[in-house]
Amino acid sequence: MLKLILIKTTDNSLIYHYFPESKTDYGILSINTATGEIQIIKVSESDMHRRYLGHAVSKLEKFYKTNSYLEESTVAWY
Repeated sequence: MLKLILIKTTDNSLIYHYFPESKTDYGILSINTATGEIQIIKVSESDMHRRYLGHAVSKLEKFYKTNSYLEESTVAWY
């Protein structure tokens, strides 16, 4: 499970923090809302294998496809 929180909005991009397993350390991603391009700014220290990063990126891709960007979202999987 991870939590995504919108931190900053600019004209063309949104910056999110992702928190693996609700820990205090986080990673940082940005998405260009015009192109859908996702940039990895920082990988969480708790995400050694980048498994959580992959789920965070997938969620941002879904936001882009639906043009619906949530301020906060929880991502869970089996």
